[in-house]
Amino acid sequence: MRKYILLLFVLALSNVILAQEFKANCVEAEKKKADTTFYWYNSSSDFESVDDAREQAVKGLVDKIRMEYKAHIYNVGSDFNAHKKTVFSTLEPFVNDNVNYLILKEGVENECFVYIVKDSLRAECAKRKKEIESYVEIGNITYEKQNYGDALRYYYIALMLCYSHPDGDNILYFDKELNKNVKMAQWLNNRINGDEGILNSVRFLVKDWQTEGNKNIVTLNVSMNDDTPLSNINIKYNTGSFYETTNVNGGLAQLVVYAEDTEKALKSINAEVDLYYKDIERESPTAYIMMKSLRKKLTFPKSAKTVMNRTIESKKTEVKTEAAIDKGMENCLIDNKGYIDRIKQIEKAVRNGDFASVRDLFSDEGYTYFMKLKNYGSITVIGTPEYNFVKYKKEVICRSIPMCFSFNSESFTREVVFRFDDDTKLVTSLAFRLTDTAENDIWDNPWSLESRMVLMNFLEDYRTAYAFKQLEYLRKIFSDNALIIVGHVIEYKPINTDGPNFGFNKRVERYRKTKDEYMADLEQQFKNKKYINIHFTNLEVKQASGDDENVYGVQVRQYYNSSNYNDEGYLFLMVDLREELPVIHVRTWQPGKTDINDLITLQDWL
Repeated sequence: MRKYILLLFVLALSNVILAQEFKANCVEAEKKKADTTFYWYNSSSDFESVDDAREQAVKGLVDKIRMEYKAHIYNVGSDFNAHKKTVFSTLEPFVNDNVNYLILKEGVENECFVYIVKDSLRAECAKRKKEIESYVEIGNITYEKQNYGDALRYYYIALMLCYSHPDGDNILYFDKELNKNVKMAQWLNNRINGDEGILNSVRFLVKDWQTEGNKNIVTLNVSMNDDTPLSNINIKYNTGSFYETTNVNGGLAQLVVYAEDTEKALKSINAEVDLYYKDIERESPTAYIMMKSLRKKLTFPKSAKTVMNRTIESKKTEVKTEAAIDKGMENCLIDNKGYIDRIKQIEKAVRNGDFASVRDLFSDEGYTYFMKLKNYGSITVIGTPEYNFVKYKKEVICRSIPMCFSFNSESFTREVVFRFDDDTKLVTSLAFRLTDTAENDIWDNPWSLESRMVLMNFLEDYRTAYAFKQLEYLRKIFSDNALIIVGHVIEYKPINTDGPNFGFNKRVERYRKTKDEYMADLEQQFKNKKYINIHFTNLEVKQASGDDENVYGVQVRQYYNSSNYNDEGYLFLMVDLREELPVIHVRTWQPGKTDINDLITLQDWL
């Protein structure tokens, strides 16, 4: 009986304390309402739980901010009110993370009061403005390097961020050509879709058009008007049954279209430069939300292209794809005698899917590479390759066979380099070739031919090792004491999964790993991923001085695409290439760029 009375007393005391707390919260809420430095919102009291009341209060707060904030939104589309609502919905993750709340009622009725400092919202808008300027800056850098595919992507993300900014109409850009400030969104739109924009300069030229029944296999040269081949640009087209997106590399793409009528030749194909970058979901959630919202409302007319079935006429203009040869590799070119027949047999085997028929053209290790290539997606050879043979030390390098790798409704193009032993004439290894721009970043350096070739081969092998899941190779090339810092993007606190409010917050987590820990992580990743595709751009290299000229610090912007995860960031490698196998002493990843001279002093690791 005494215990029962004690329990009732404790409960009564708890209720009194809670009542006092709620009363104090009500007083505090009234103060916040009277303070003009806060945005606030009071939920209704008809919710079943405090969590429900808080969620409704946050949404109400965002809506109230939309009504009270003196926004200068860049108008997109015909329904400005709907666009304005979407713009402020992109702030919901930020508000949800920074809001303060007071419980006013809990129990049968649940009521919540939420508030946020107005200055914190202004700081968030300022942060977004800097993000826009950062994307424009890197877009300009890649544009100047004639890396137009990546530039288009950066400009597009910046444009979506401008459209999503509450003050987007007031964000200016200094146009050097006009020598005056212009609206950033307008400048970006012109850069993308204007008369002199990237999209208007993109050409799709038929390199080859093969018809097999109702199946049309079309090889395209994809370039700018000045014949600069494009990479990392997406083409969307209708196969006859569904839409497929293919990623262009080295100025080449392959489309496979089925005609309804086998009696009539397909005269043309409608295709477009695809600006729906679904991989930016983790990189820039705000841009992704805006892109989804505007997908059916915003068009870029100059992205649409018509591919005509005029094979003979189109062949008058061919895109040059071997840019690295022009940069200085021409001194390595050799007569193809003894190799051209072999590489043509390999090409035929890949086309026919009969890899075993050329087993005798490979060393044991080379054939292992060939089998990994076979298992890397559904493969087709693109067009008729134009081969160059380069002599380097005891190797003869064939550059290259362009191939298309398909995974469900996605595909991408890669040029595959085959390396022959000059004594046995057998293929000892193969790798995915770097893009023209990445190669140019190496060949533009005043180093010896050998230094440039060593570095280029290493970077080809490195990215190929992840694609082919060559864990043992990676285990061999990482130093036992390597400094390894990994990073990835974490998404958390989803708001909801439908409508314009869809979104998530993100944070970047970085960890230092031992070699054993890193290899264990890689082993698990290789098991869980159907494919890995790595793309390098904006490559910067610092070479050690003196006798250590084959020690390099390499910083590159890396696009990491896989079957279950995508991100991008800056990869830094400090690698010693003086021995037969490279040795990686440092491998770090970070989301933003750092001056390469500030990253690592190379001599510290020698």
